Amino acid sequence: MSNVLDDDKQQEIRALGRVGWTLSRIQEATGVRRETISGYLKAAGIPVRGRGRPSESKPKPAISPEVSTDSRAAKPAISQEVSTDSGPPQPCSSARRFSATAAS
Repeated sequence: MSNVLDDDKQQEIRALGRVGWTLSRIQEATGVRRETISGYLKAAGIPVRGRGRPSESKPKPAISPEVSTDSRAAKPAISQEVSTDSGPPQPCSSARRFSATAAS
């Protein structure tokens, strides 16, 4: 038993791929798995389309051209200084204020 599709089935897959059908649609029409269809289309040099609509716009760049050139210093993420002491952690003043107001 051979694992190669017959010539008629291969030709049908290539024709549907050239027309622009998705792999899922070709699978439904032919009964051949998407992975197999993809291999035959790629071997024939036909672009493979997956699910969804083809993009009508160009891909967006990974880095936005609108990079900030703000010269101000960045604000720290934490307002209290980091300590390297090995003692028990001390709550910051805002935490003490919150716990005092929550208890009232």
